[in-house]
Amino acid sequence: MCGRKGKDQQQRQIASSPTTGLPTDAPNKKFQEIGLEIHFNQLSLYMYNKHLLKGVSGRVNKGELLAVMGPSGAGKSTLMNVLTGKIIPTSGTIKINGQSDFEFNAIKSMTGYVPQNDIMLEDLTVEENLMYSANTRFLGTTEDRKNRVDEVLVKLGMTHVRHSLIGDDRRRGLSGGERKRVS
Repeated sequence: MCGRKGKDQQQRQIASSPTTGLPTDAPNKKFQEIGLEIHFNQLSLYMYNKHLLKGVSGRVNKGELLAVMGPSGAGKSTLMNVLTGKIIPTSGTIKINGQSDFEFNAIKSMTGYVPQNDIMLEDLTVEENLMYSANTRFLGTTEDRKNRVDEVLVKLGMTHVRHSLIGDDRRRGLSGGERKRVS
């Protein structure tokens, strides 16, 4: 059966486990061991009567950190928006862990992207911001999401500021580096 239900099930398996947020094919392995492998081939994006991306190809291996560098206007943010599922490319392919037969917007649930400007609610605490994110991204129970937030706080070394407000220009809060880690 190749209907909608089968495709949804595949996407959930590629995306994540509700308890760990890690791919379900190996929920007990460390993230660096399983991670995501992303291959993109001949990505193009044509909008506003011009090519914003043209024939971009590359690969990100499991456990690697991706840095996209170039001059202003080179298409760095556009490429990241395509790779993270925010914009659908005009042509080209993206494979995640060797699979390309998923709906394009499923990429959003598998990837994370920290934009240049932090997007957080300054009146909430670190923990509240992470719970908000978990509530909008993870399936599973409230307890599953709370456990995931605790794991993230430990991995980021942020447990000591979990109850601190994010803050803004008017009200003291986290340092710039702490804000970036929460984001």
